[in-house]
Amino acid sequence: MKKLVVFYLLGCLLPFISNAQWSNNPNENTMIVDTTGSQIVPVVVTNSLGESYISWYSEFDNLNYDVYLQKMDKNGLKLWDEEGVLISDHETKTWVTNYDMILDQDENVILVTQDKRTGNSDVFAYKMSPDGEFIWGNDGIQLSNTTGFDPSPQVTVADNNDLIFLWGEEPGDSTSNSVLYVTRYSSNGNKLWETILSDTIDFMLPQMLYTNEHLIVSWITKTHKTDTAPGEENWMHVFAQMLNSEGLPVWEHNVQIDSLDLMSFGSLYTTPFLTSDGNGGAYVMWQSFFVSETGGRPTTYVNRLFADGTIWFAGGYSVSQSTGNYHAEAQMEFIEDVEKLMVCWQEYHFDEINQIDCWGIYGQLFDSQGQYLWDENGHEIIPLLCSEDTSYSSIRLGKSTNNNAVITFQKDYFSIEGSDSSLVSNVYALSLDLGGEMTWSPPVVPLSITKSNKYQSFLSNLVDDQFVLAWNDNISNPNDYFDFGIYAQNISVDGVIGPTSVFNNSIPDLVRVSLFPNPANHQVEIRYTLKKACDVNIDLLNLDGSVIGSYRQDNCHIGTYAQPINISVLSAGMYLVRMKSHHVTSYHKLILN
Repeated sequence: MKKLVVFYLLGCLLPFISNAQWSNNPNENTMIVDTTGSQIVPVVVTNSLGESYISWYSEFDNLNYDVYLQKMDKNGLKLWDEEGVLISDHETKTWVTNYDMILDQDENVILVTQDKRTGNSDVFAYKMSPDGEFIWGNDGIQLSNTTGFDPSPQVTVADNNDLIFLWGEEPGDSTSNSVLYVTRYSSNGNKLWETILSDTIDFMLPQMLYTNEHLIVSWITKTHKTDTAPGEENWMHVFAQMLNSEGLPVWEHNVQIDSLDLMSFGSLYTTPFLTSDGNGGAYVMWQSFFVSETGGRPTTYVNRLFADGTIWFAGGYSVSQSTGNYHAEAQMEFIEDVEKLMVCWQEYHFDEINQIDCWGIYGQLFDSQGQYLWDENGHEIIPLLCSEDTSYSSIRLGKSTNNNAVITFQKDYFSIEGSDSSLVSNVYALSLDLGGEMTWSPPVVPLSITKSNKYQSFLSNLVDDQFVLAWNDNISNPNDYFDFGIYAQNISVDGVIGPTSVFNNSIPDLVRVSLFPNPANHQVEIRYTLKKACDVNIDLLNLDGSVIGSYRQDNCHIGTYAQPINISVLSAGMYLVRMKSHHVTSYHKLILN
């Protein structure tokens, strides 16, 4: 029996759409938390089931920043308390530093942060089960106990499920040098060893990468001066060392990655970034502000650090040979299947003729030998926009499917309404292939276009063909630059936001669904294959979740089907086709020209 039914599911659909799932409307993103005070610095990790853990700092009237954690299912439904689970309300004073969160081999959450519960800045780690149990106790375990300042601790997991923690310490004694602590704990919270990396100069801003049962640590060195004259900078360099499973150095000497003098830019310092090279080594990326080399313009460099402690080239390679622009806020990802390194960054140029700032987003692709595969001056992803009030920021990069990469970014501008002005940030995403071409239609997808200020975005790992992006957002009080909530949005590898496929791989009814043609004009054909007999429901939805057309076929047999749908009366734009077969639901993007 076949019949075409229009609007017949609308009444049933409304509770489904309003049940706090991932929004398919960039004007209404999913609220993680937005209460009194300010919620900031979200971190997102996703497990093998597609469930996401989102953590953040929350500041209430007591001016203390508490740590909270929420668990979301794949479709964006909250699985824990509405405002999250309190992890720590220990004293932090009125400031915070970065913290870290990962999943161990058993998919428990490991969260490491610092607070002042002891009277000093010390590092503490928590282990949370998938059910929200505090495995290491409600107060976690203490990793450091010194009088120094221990900001921005990090954690990674070893092959045997041990946990390795890293942080830099600024000593309480101003005559001493900053040092790095690396410590390893068993999965049950027992300390195995501790290594201190230090010298007669400051070691600071460390990063680490676990690879082939070894740990690569990179950091910035800085001459420790107490008599620096005004305007004189302390020159910095990028170094690295490999530690074995016992915490002992593998290379005879610490390896210098750069060859230039890196200069701090005001109160900001360059930070090295690491990603695997797929062969037991790492790619190291950093930003340089060296007057003679770049004309006083920040630029980003990349070097490859091999497992034997050798490097590509003394000093590495700039991501762009253009010396007239800034190349900053860079992100990188290694594409394993083709052994290529993709980098993207914020491109800035000052138009001296028109006295105006110009902002864009550029990229570069390196082969395994450090050769440019895109234009030597960088590949234009988002063209330079010259404006008095608009810029691009918060660039994030994630590995996608088919050797593509997804980039998210913000477009920031001042909105003026009458006598009021406010900073507005819109969030977008795009997908690039190895040729630097955008792969989605439309090429750039809006994730959040609310009239609010956003910052500190965090892009999750890719699981089940979707990413989750979380950020701070003052949408509930746009006139208050200190009243932020945490909001999030999913984005699929196909460029679709909102509910995605929820296939159960153990009993897949629909093995393939396609729309042809897509984009379409007057008619689209929905093609689908069934592995067992079942009923099929096809709904056409607009982006606010409303059903605008439906088709039902009962007791379909095993086989391949093609159902044409007349869409000539619909306006151009993006729509969703929802397929239901027994207990399986999938969503597919349809573009109408």
